[in-house]
Amino acid sequence: MSWWETVNGLWLGDAPADKVASALGTGRPALPELLAAISAAVERALGTPAPARARLADGTEVTAAGVTAPGDLVTALTTAFREASGDYRNTFDRPPTAHELARTVLFVVAADPAAYLRDPVEPAEITIVPEPDPGNSHGRENGDSGSRGAIHKLR
Repeated sequence: MSWWETVNGLWLGDAPADKVASALGTGRPALPELLAAISAAVERALGTPAPARARLADGTEVTAAGVTAPGDLVTALTTAFREASGDYRNTFDRPPTAHELARTVLFVVAADPAAYLRDPVEPAEITIVPEPDPGNSHGRENGDSGSRGAIHKLR
């Protein structure tokens, strides 16, 4: 399995991406539904609230406010995130951060938005809020466990 580091100091891997791609194969949600599912699955997998939002290439902000996450997608993503946690623990001796999981979803979806989204828009960013100081290792703030996120740029 290969891993690569993003400009934000996040680590992404082929195995976690494959697990996320399989989970996303359970249906083609609208982007707000996907964001709601990411939030719910990160909270279940890591035990930390992780509100997700996206920014499209044209600057439009998309949130999951008022949207119910599809239960089957939440279950599939939770399983994928928990399995990906094993990959991170085996390689880095730590769990993934919420923003690493969100960035992995972005990596998968951006490769082929039409395959994963009902309305195939290309998110340029997926954000887990609140956003940490990007100068800290893995986007962590002053001793933070890293379970809160950062802006993840596709380009």
